[in-house]
Amino acid sequence: MLNSAPYLATPASTSDIPSPLNTHLENSRRFRALPVYATLAAYGASGYKSLIRRLIMHAREIARVVYRHPAYELLPVEEGGTEESAVNNVFMVVLFRARDEWQNQLLRERINDTGKMYVSATMWEGMPAVRCAVGNWRVAAEKKGSEGWGVVEEVLQLVGGML
Repeated sequence: MLNSAPYLATPASTSDIPSPLNTHLENSRRFRALPVYATLAAYGASGYKSLIRRLIMHAREIARVVYRHPAYELLPVEEGGTEESAVNNVFMVVLFRARDEWQNQLLRERINDTGKMYVSATMWEGMPAVRCAVGNWRVAAEKKGSEGWGVVEEVLQLVGGML
């Protein structure tokens, strides 16, 4: 029997049939399709495609900055691959780490401490790394050269200079 939250406890049963609370939509999960439906209704398929393209382009610009900076390592990168091939493999999540293993332990904290952008911790091939997820329409609305894009590049350059 699958575990469930204590406040959803059901009486003990001799039945092998699991509780529907454990096999269907979670009670705490919001209706995730609603934002997609609302976006499609408001902007249509072409507007939705445009939004996704902008998110991908923004993530790829972040990947380009990371790839070019001597303190960072873009992940994953094929041995002998080019900048374009590495950047074109990025969609909406940029995975990277500091080249200096000791500094890599502090990378996520230093980026997040700026208060200007947020990255989460992850592991890649057994070593710490960070992931920057570009998934908000407000981020995608920013264009390279605008204030929003400049903030991301500024933070990455600033933190990279401290490594």
